[in-house]
Amino acid sequence: MYYKITDGTHIRKTPMKKLLAHVKTKAELTEYLAPKTLEKGRQSGKCVVVAWSCRCEATRMDASHLACNHKEADTKLLLHAVDVTISEAASIEIMSPDTDVFVLSLRRFPQLCQNTTFVTGRGEHLRKIALRPIVDAPGPARIAALPGFHAWSGADVTRSFAGKQKTWHVKKLLVLVLN
Repeated sequence: MYYKITDGTHIRKTPMKKLLAHVKTKAELTEYLAPKTLEKGRQSGKCVVVAWSCRCEATRMDASHLACNHKEADTKLLLHAVDVTISEAASIEIMSPDTDVFVLSLRRFPQLCQNTTFVTGRGEHLRKIALRPIVDAPGPARIAALPGFHAWSGADVTRSFAGKQKTWHVKKLLVLVLN
């Protein structure tokens, strides 16, 4: 089912799966939310970078150099975080519910601001995770191996590998990393 997204669209009681089922609705929702996010960022005085479609805009800087046609949002998030670090940001919050982005954030931490946190969860259940202590514990070689491990152990589209759920693999990794 397709939903036309405007200020008057009533979606409060619409299940997310149903709302995002149509490709055109997803695209319209993105086009609607991006400028609204920038507007909220400006009102709050925060430096916010929003990338959508092939565009990228920010509240306090020219972000046109970050516009690209790369479709994978996980990778784009990290590219933008590295760019903000180059601009001498004092702190960065990377927000995503995806474990892929968390793993990539850990791997790219040496290129990020030392005060980078990962924000995950939904609604009232957001958690902020400081990346520095997690990266320091296992060391650079083990952190560098995380993306490869994550790819076969259960990325967002893979629920299990060799009959074992993602949580089983993560627990085994943590034993290896922390010992």
